[in-house]
Amino acid sequence: MEKRGPDDLAALLKKAGPRLQADPGMQAAVQAAAREAWLEQVALSRGRRNRRSFLSFAAAAGAAAVALGLWWGGAGTGTDAELARVVRTDSAVRYLPAGTADWRPLPEGQVLGEGDALRTGAESRVALTLGDGVTLRLDVDSEWTLRDAGHSSLTAGAVYYDGGPVPGAHDHVIETDYGSVRHLGTQYEARLLRDALRLAVREGSVALSTNDRTVEVEAGEWMEASNRGARRGRVTPWDEQWAWIGGVTPPLDIEGRTLGDFLGWVARETGRPVVYLEPAAQRRAGEVVLRGSVVGLRPEQALDAVLATTDLNGSMEATVIRVGQGAP
Repeated sequence: MEKRGPDDLAALLKKAGPRLQADPGMQAAVQAAAREAWLEQVALSRGRRNRRSFLSFAAAAGAAAVALGLWWGGAGTGTDAELARVVRTDSAVRYLPAGTADWRPLPEGQVLGEGDALRTGAESRVALTLGDGVTLRLDVDSEWTLRDAGHSSLTAGAVYYDGGPVPGAHDHVIETDYGSVRHLGTQYEARLLRDALRLAVREGSVALSTNDRTVEVEAGEWMEASNRGARRGRVTPWDEQWAWIGGVTPPLDIEGRTLGDFLGWVARETGRPVVYLEPAAQRRAGEVVLRGSVVGLRPEQALDAVLATTDLNGSMEATVIRVGQGAP
């Protein structure tokens, strides 16, 4: 078998399948349903309001919405399957549906399928879910393409991958011109530099595979791989290099969760373990049930906001989060 180099791999990864075209019959049905719903609404506005006409309008509008969803969903993603979903954006992010040539604004909540691509700008970031508790975040000036359920490619910038608290719950490989990155644990960053790939592992480990070899990078370690070879160094889970992740943290619904669960989330997001100053404080954290929302807050901001509503105190320090019953 002919041996392929990085250039061949990059060319192969950039090929996307043909875009699914909207079926003419479906398009006609969508238009008919939408027109019927509009006519019914006109009749309602003229005073013929009754329960039957309202239900008829709702049914027609619902049928139109479903048909439109199928039509645009298939055309926009290249597949009916939902492989990923955008859950948070920070400033303007661009979106390229499979089989198209024009980048467009990315709506929050957008469903992604095979061949869809995302591009962030100088001040924008994005977070998405891949299923099974897996989240993925793109830093500024990044470009990423979803190939299929188990593969994506990074052609610029950086991606942070969090496989969730259960190792191996979801297998996803990120392709780059320097090789394929497969997680063997759960949290890592892959960043393309000017002439190298930099991997940093926060938890677990990752494997970088090229045509002829595979190397592993362990938790607390970074490695830069280039055509000149590789070099390694150490990185802590709370290092400043992870700070950008907090600016595009996927939203956490705290309603009905215990304070202990919330503190575990903050610890995972910031890389700082929770240290309870008294056993009673840890017991209390498991009893307090939270209400409200922290959507839009960075984890450290959410920590201050939530603790202010409880009878516990806490502080985020350089390497740990301290929580106790007395003054922080």
